[in-house]
Amino acid sequence: MPPSLSLADLRRLYGGKRILVTGAGGSIGSELARQLRLMEPGRLILAERDETNLFEIDRELAQLQLATVAVAPPPRG
Repeated sequence: MPPSLSLADLRRLYGGKRILVTGAGGSIGSELARQLRLMEPGRLILAERDETNLFEIDRELAQLQLATVAVAPPPRG
């Protein structure tokens, strides 16, 4: 039997949990973050190497009033 993809089942699975999305500024990662917001996570942590892309997706989700934590690696030196 295939797993259920109903929104109610996904909310039970992901709702209230801390979720880390790596590559959150890319096309797949940002769409994943957008979809995960519908699951009502407790905290959505966005990790991305490109600060501009990270800023954009963090700002978009903030406008939707979703609590996120944006994380970029320290600059190489």
